[in-house]
Amino acid sequence: MVGIEVTAVEDKKALHDFVELPFTIYRNDSYWVPQLRIAVKELLDREKHPFYANADAEFFLARENGKVVGRVAAIINRNHNRFHDENAGFFGFFESVDNVEVARALLDDLPARPGEPIHQLRIGHAGGRI
Repeated sequence: MVGIEVTAVEDKKALHDFVELPFTIYRNDSYWVPQLRIAVKELLDREKHPFYANADAEFFLARENGKVVGRVAAIINRNHNRFHDENAGFFGFFESVDNVEVARALLDDLPARPGEPIHQLRIGHAGGRI
């Protein structure tokens, strides 16, 4: 067993894997209502989506033996932090196979930006809606 590896989404293939993961995890769940793929891709586009004019986000994938088994986004909303006079970070787009080790690998030491830890991780999440 190789273990769980968490890496930043840095190319189109990884972004595709990030978007597709819920379709893999929930494909047999008759109650799951998927978001439109194009809407998710637009939401993740840091060049075009207006949210990113005042925010930063990094997207991460967890892999186990090469298979994508989890995802998460680390988010800094500068408008929120200015308004509330805090240095908070948020997480969103969290999905994991049913494995606590995958969840732990994704959430432990979650960075706001590569190499920079979140100072205060807010309880709750961005819910996939930035």
